[in-house]
Amino acid sequence: MTSSVAVPGVEQPKWTRLPIRTRPHRNPLAENDDDHPECPEAMNQRLPDMYPELMRVAVSRRIEFLDVGCAFGGMLMALAPQFPETLMLGLEIRPKVVDFAQKKTLALRNGHYGNVWFDQLNVMKFGSNCFDKAQLSKIFFCYPDP
Repeated sequence: MTSSVAVPGVEQPKWTRLPIRTRPHRNPLAENDDDHPECPEAMNQRLPDMYPELMRVAVSRRIEFLDVGCAFGGMLMALAPQFPETLMLGLEIRPKVVDFAQKKTLALRNGHYGNVWFDQLNVMKFGSNCFDKAQLSKIFFCYPDP
C-alpha cells in the first residue's frame, strides 16, 4: 500500500502494513476517562495548539470540516491541500490510531498540512460539546463494516 498524501519535493514512504496494532473497534458506550471539552469555547481555546501556524495569522478561525471516525486520517490529508485555508479536524475514538495520525501530521507539517489535526473523542457522548450551531460546513462520517 502506498501513502496517498503527496507533498511536493518529499519522497513518500511505502507502507506494506501499518506500524501499529490496534483493535478494529472500541465500545463507544463504555465508561472511560478520555479528555473532552465541556463546551465549544473550551474547544476553541485548544485551537492554537492544534493549528499553531494558521492561528498565528488569524486568531478568529474556526474548524469547518469534521471527519468523525477518521481512522488514520487519509481523507483529511487528501483534502488539506485542496482547502489550505480551511481548518479540518479528524475525531477518532481509538487512542493508538489518533497518536499515529497526529505523528504523521506533525511529520508532514513543514509548510504543508497546517490546517489538519486529529484528536481522540467519543463523538457519541461528547460531540455536541465541541462546536457551535452552524459552525461546520462539512461533516464526514465513517461507518465501519459490520
